[in-house]
Amino acid sequence: MANWFYYGQEGAVVDGWGNVNQRPSEIGWIWGNVNVMGSHWQGRIGLSNHTFSDTDGLQMTIHLISGGNQLLRISFPGRFPNVPYILHHEKLHKSIYLQTLFPILPPPPNLQNLNSIANPNYDSDGDGVPGGIEQPLLYTYTNLPHYVHPIIGDVSDLALHRTDPDTHGLAQYYGLQVYHFMGDQEVLCQVLENKINVTSETHLNRDFSKGGARWQH
Repeated sequence: MANWFYYGQEGAVVDGWGNVNQRPSEIGWIWGNVNVMGSHWQGRIGLSNHTFSDTDGLQMTIHLISGGNQLLRISFPGRFPNVPYILHHEKLHKSIYLQTLFPILPPPPNLQNLNSIANPNYDSDGDGVPGGIEQPLLYTYTNLPHYVHPIIGDVSDLALHRTDPDTHGLAQYYGLQVYHFMGDQEVLCQVLENKINVTSETHLNRDFSKGGARWQH
């Protein structure tokens, strides 16, 4: 395990990461020099070395979908600049995987086959986001409510397509084949990163890794 990860988690430098009294086993360190900041796999979240900086601050470019494809460069302060953002990002992936994020929508009256695109709860393109969440206006049998996330907002504003798992072409942009299958889910997580305020969630005064506020040598 990397030194920064151990001290950061033990010291509870970032909320929701864990500490000596409560160490969530589902959050671990990604071994090796990988080119991603975080990952989610079947309920387990990983953080890589790219979430830590000895030089007090990093930058990351995300593929922001808002009125077309736009690039937004965010500067993260501190020695653990990306950790709170990546935790929020990967926890959103996890909640989608566990099917605890989206509400159950009312299906059409007398619908016989729930595994039908006519069912707004059915994820016909397999990206983890039900069709009625992506395109509620297509379900005209009733005034289907739009899903409004407390931070992301109205998901339908992102113009995701219920039969295209990578509506905005993240696979081509990043060169990652996995987004062919869940690019629309990734869009939700990246928009979340852009909109959250994590200032109160980071406590650099608890950092006792080398060079941190509590470093003793």
